[in-house]
Amino acid sequence: GYPQVRVLVTTSLATGCIVNYDTAPLTGKGKGERSLFRDNHRIFKSGDIVVGDSNFETFLDLALLFDRGVCIVCCINGTRNNPFEGVCQTLDESWVTIGKPKFDSARFTRQQWEALPSSIEYRMIRYRVTGRKDKITIVTTLTDSSRHSSEAIASLYGLRWDIELDICCVKSTMGKCDLRSQTPDNIDREIAASVLAYNLVRALMSDAAAIAMAHPREISFSRSRDAWISFGDELETTDDLMWIILSATSRMVRDRPGRDEPRQLKRRNLTKYPKLRTPRPSKAKRIVAASDNPRQKSANIP
Repeated sequence: GYPQVRVLVTTSLATGCIVNYDTAPLTGKGKGERSLFRDNHRIFKSGDIVVGDSNFETFLDLALLFDRGVCIVCCINGTRNNPFEGVCQTLDESWVTIGKPKFDSARFTRQQWEALPSSIEYRMIRYRVTGRKDKITIVTTLTDSSRHSSEAIASLYGLRWDIELDICCVKSTMGKCDLRSQTPDNIDREIAASVLAYNLVRALMSDAAAIAMAHPREISFSRSRDAWISFGDELETTDDLMWIILSATSRMVRDRPGRDEPRQLKRRNLTKYPKLRTPRPSKAKRIVAASDNPRQKSANIP
């Protein structure tokens, strides 16, 4: 019964800062994740590498990004034919040429379809993480194996899980899973302020990592956030900035490679009251109508 907003973010794998974000309604034509992603192709520059999930593995996106000099690494789409067969021992790779799809007015305009190349050469890499049974197939436009080894590409895609943790920091650690604003304009302002505060914490983590000679992702996000809160409540001078850095580096994050975290909810609804499954105004009208019914009044008399 709560309104929802779709937010697509582009973050930096190195620092975790949000480079760009875009919002849209949850439903409607041209409001999906792919549409928002294509609208933000302009933020990528030649030489950038985009790491995404299987939802962004489309011929149109890979062709448009490749034309801008941008390569992409993502998991294979469920509709794509997997060329690998048999048991995956360690790591397999293959080069596949994908032809241009047929024209579909629901996917792109005639002008976009005619501008697409006739085919694209894909590099597909299949590997199995140590200790797991599932096999992962990656699709990338980094076809030069002499410059980009398959092991390096597999390791790069493994870092995508850090982005899931970054989104969790915004929702859980910063408490922005539920927004408080009630109008679209105020929701945009609240999201913008949340992104600004999130990047401020990430900037502190980067500065602290440079002084401690560590990686920014080895710094605790919650500890850095608490350092900023304490600085705003108690400390007043710029001489206390070193205290913020020392406080942020007082708790380092352990390296836990190869973690397997299924998409399951941990939080439970601990309230004793039932959930509101209908809009509140219509429920209130039904309560008033029931109270005006004399039969229901007599039925409720003990």
